[in-house]
Amino acid sequence: CGTAFDFHKEIDYMFLVGTEEGKIYKCSKSYSSQFLNTYDAHNMAVDTVSWNPYHTKVFMSCSSDWTVKIWDHTIKTPMFIYDLNSAVGDVAWAPYSSTVFAAVTTDGKEKKGQEVQKGPAVEIAKLDKLLNLVREVKTKT
Repeated sequence: CGTAFDFHKEIDYMFLVGTEEGKIYKCSKSYSSQFLNTYDAHNMAVDTVSWNPYHTKVFMSCSSDWTVKIWDHTIKTPMFIYDLNSAVGDVAWAPYSSTVFAAVTTDGKEKKGQEVQKGPAVEIAKLDKLLNLVREVKTKT
């Protein structure tokens, strides 16, 4: 059963569907009887999938399995995995940067505004900054 979806920002026939089983399917409106790709993404249901508005090959996903994953849609394994130590209910790309995202978790604590980098470095944002970022993204959709 589908739990999340997002249409590609430039390729209007392509979209992603996250499932209760933790899989993500890359689909096309042109080929409704088959999937373009299947990603074994998470150990629990996929709560959100979101294409990066700046890098058209990149999307991210989150799950109650505590992880946020950054993907290149041409590769079946994630480029980055972030374990947030709590179920992740939603993620959103920053409207001002191709490498910053916000995550909302169920534990009620301040969470990370993370910057995708080629290493373990993580930028921690203040809670009010993070909440403003999420509000900005949600009002634009």
